[in-house]
Amino acid sequence: MKANDFEREKRGLDAELEQLKRLNSPEKNNLLSFLRENNKNWTANIARVLPEELLLRTDLSPEISTPNDSLYGVKIDLSVIETTRAADESLLRQKMLLVNDELAKKEVQINETSDEAKQLQGHSKIFEVAILEAENSKQKHNNSILETQEQLQIYQSQIEVAVARIKTDTESKILGYEKRLAIEESRIEELRQCYDMTKKSIHHTFRESKARLEQELQKEKDSVSQQKVDAKTNYDQEITELSEQKVLALVEQGVDPKHLESLNTQLKEESQKLKIAEESQPLVEKYEAWLRTEWIDYQDLQTKFRRLNEELNQCVEDWKLEEEDLKVREKELEAIWEQEKKKCERINNEIAHVKRLLENFKNNGELSDDEAQLIDSLTNISLIESRWEGAIKEHRDCENEGGKAYNRVRKSISTFRDSPPQKYLEMITADFTHKSQYFQNEWLFAAASLSDYMRQSHQEHLSLLQNNARLLGQQISDHHTALSQTHKEINQLGRKVSKHSQSVIADFSAVENLTITVKSKLDKLEFWSALDKFSLSHQSWMARTGHELPDDDYIEKLKLVAALFERSGTDIKLSKSFETSFSISEQGVSKVARTDKELDGISSNGISYLVIISVYTALVNMLRGNSGAVMIWPVDELRNFSANNTVKLMNSLEQQNVYLFSAFPDPDPELLKHYTNRYMIKAGRTLVEYPDDFTGSSDYLDSLLASTEL
Repeated sequence: MKANDFEREKRGLDAELEQLKRLNSPEKNNLLSFLRENNKNWTANIARVLPEELLLRTDLSPEISTPNDSLYGVKIDLSVIETTRAADESLLRQKMLLVNDELAKKEVQINETSDEAKQLQGHSKIFEVAILEAENSKQKHNNSILETQEQLQIYQSQIEVAVARIKTDTESKILGYEKRLAIEESRIEELRQCYDMTKKSIHHTFRESKARLEQELQKEKDSVSQQKVDAKTNYDQEITELSEQKVLALVEQGVDPKHLESLNTQLKEESQKLKIAEESQPLVEKYEAWLRTEWIDYQDLQTKFRRLNEELNQCVEDWKLEEEDLKVREKELEAIWEQEKKKCERINNEIAHVKRLLENFKNNGELSDDEAQLIDSLTNISLIESRWEGAIKEHRDCENEGGKAYNRVRKSISTFRDSPPQKYLEMITADFTHKSQYFQNEWLFAAASLSDYMRQSHQEHLSLLQNNARLLGQQISDHHTALSQTHKEINQLGRKVSKHSQSVIADFSAVENLTITVKSKLDKLEFWSALDKFSLSHQSWMARTGHELPDDDYIEKLKLVAALFERSGTDIKLSKSFETSFSISEQGVSKVARTDKELDGISSNGISYLVIISVYTALVNMLRGNSGAVMIWPVDELRNFSANNTVKLMNSLEQQNVYLFSAFPDPDPELLKHYTNRYMIKAGRTLVEYPDDFTGSSDYLDSLLASTEL
């Protein structure tokens, strides 16, 4: 196949590739893009009817229509499409006549060409005879080579110099490869030592921390045990004395001692539970502090250990690849050495043969002009052959370097499966499989297309990947910012609630120093630490200039966050995101409640109910702010308070635009007077307003007792 044929075929392939690109990524305003976006079934009907040229046209103005007046539901502008030749029969007949005339002319030209071919065949025979005569003359001139001993010696010295240079270059390259191999081996050894030291350090730190914590835990256990023993002894003695005194006093008053003993037993059990919980609190706090300060570094150490292990494995793989490349290169050099050795042997044999012929022609006199010209031409031929061999060697070197570079690029791209570069490389490989008969090397076939892709499409995909990374990283970072802000606001919530609660609790002298503590538990989430570190890495990457992709450390932290999100989820239950505690001073005694049960039993005279109302009032005031909205609360169990405290509570709430709605089976007239609206439900669900001089059932009983006494 001639060079023009190759060039013509290459232009055809380029045109075909361009057409495929246009079909794969059509313009937004052509018919193909319209069908892909608006007609899902177009591949089953329209794709079988319309040619590619019409699908790529942008002047058809497609629109969705009914199937009766359109092509499978798609209406196009037919006025811009040329009518096919099959529609005009007269034009077809004229074309047929013209083609027949052209065929007749071509037959005449073919006959004339046949005559010329016969004449050329005659000339060819004459040229063949001339070629035979020239070959005979060449044979005669070859005999004069016997006189070229001196010139051949020059050639021999040049060959020896070339062989020595090749040998020197080969030895220097082998020495360089050996040095590189030694350097890589030393690097591998250093990485292995670093890996061992890091591993030992991690295990040593872990063992020390574990031993230290175990010692502290044992000390705390011993201390707690001793304190429990001492406290139990003192407590038992006091209880015994008090029990004896109580039994005597209760017997005198007619109280059953057994029932009282049962109640004391329950009280003792509850007291022991409370004491154990309080004494265990320091140990729990130390353990939580250890989790916050030391255990948090475990993931980083484990990640560092994994990264060092991966680097070691990568170095070993690189060393193996380098070793394989050295072996392949060594075999190539050995093959080249054998070829050069055979060339030298052949040249030495030719020199010996020329020497023998030169001895036979010593008596023939000087060389003729033709023989001298032949020697000059031989010198030029040898120079051309030398340059040709150099060009062949350079060509082989280029092939080797190109193949290695292509393999490196292919290996790097193949690492990311289903990525645009990997799909493009697969398309090039498949195309080479169909056209391998025209190309000897895959890398040479792929070089031009791959180079164009790296300059254009790859930059677009790189920008898209960078934008996606920025978007994903920013979303995760924003999530971390929102969680951090929520964490901060939760911790501040306790102080705000405590401040607003004072407006209700201030009128009650029995309760002092109400403090509400709200502690966020968001920082105890499994992914909190990893999310915090990733957010810092993302901010650092965004602050850097340039268009580089995130580094390996960024990717590792992102993978860790994704794994933790997948394992624990991103949903956070509100009830588990914080913990609360209430601390009050009642008549000089400090009390703390952390659960509903503890808050309900924090006092026996309705103080817990008052605390709940004050906290609820504080939350409502924080929500409505300065709006001044009036609220009505249905509040039960007001009989837990004394009438005086209930009146104080009502007055305090009314100052904050909060009014109580209550129900009493037996209302206190003194308390009822403070309600502006008073109603009573009679039989038949009849609503009747209370009279101002209303007396309750207790007043009625008091009057009966007074009359009885009289």
